[in-house]
Amino acid sequence: MVTGSEDALSDEESEATIEEHFEGVLDAVLTEAEQRIEACGEDNYPFTLEGKALSSRDSAFASIYTFLLCLSTWGKDVVPGENGAKLFEDICAHAVSNYLGCLNSPSENYVFGFPRRIGPAGFVAAVDDLCHQKLLEGEPDSKVPDIHTMKDAGLDIVAWLPFPDGRSSKLIVFGQCATGNGWRGKVNELQPVSWCQTWLTKHPKVIPIKTFFVPHSVSVADWEKLGYHTGIVFDRFRIAHYAEPVVPKLLRDEVEAWSTAACKR
Repeated sequence: MVTGSEDALSDEESEATIEEHFEGVLDAVLTEAEQRIEACGEDNYPFTLEGKALSSRDSAFASIYTFLLCLSTWGKDVVPGENGAKLFEDICAHAVSNYLGCLNSPSENYVFGFPRRIGPAGFVAAVDDLCHQKLLEGEPDSKVPDIHTMKDAGLDIVAWLPFPDGRSSKLIVFGQCATGNGWRGKVNELQPVSWCQTWLTKHPKVIPIKTFFVPHSVSVADWEKLGYHTGIVFDRFRIAHYAEPVVPKLLRDEVEAWSTAACKR
């Protein structure tokens, strides 16, 4: 009888410990969801939190956040024949443009990453197009050895805030995108000063600001040092916050199709 009572007590203690564990996990999940909703903006997060229930919105597959989550989880090549990394660059370009823009002078962007979906395919022609047709400052150096073998030299996105006068001396951003789990190894690949010194004979009046885009949730430990290496950091939540309201319908349709196909696989 005594032994049986001890066994019963031990079972009750074990069940109580397990229950406390799951309650702790649930509280942590709900707290994380609350923080993500705050970071993205309630309208930009594809899930709703009511009490202790987290449910998906009807339009979840069309959301930018869902695309970023799928890309982070399964990688850019999960959908055969579709390059998720290129969609990511397009989305990031809209995000940083919205971040930089103002009411009287919307910012502009150029997706420079190779292979370019819009603009010249060759590196020399793309740099010329960027300087002469888009930024309206800077001068490409076509005499750099092996320049014709370059693709993008680590530059994925350029964004800028123009003035109505169309003159030089303005805010310019150089951005690098990293979709894979090895993104930490890419934090120092793009250096705006070195890029301009290498590929331009005449630099922009203001050295471009460095930005770094990842579809992942960046831990607190990584965040503490990431900005020192990469400049302005755009993680999943910042990208979703700024891209969701401004992504055009054609790109959103591509995003929805990619996310749907990724989840089916």
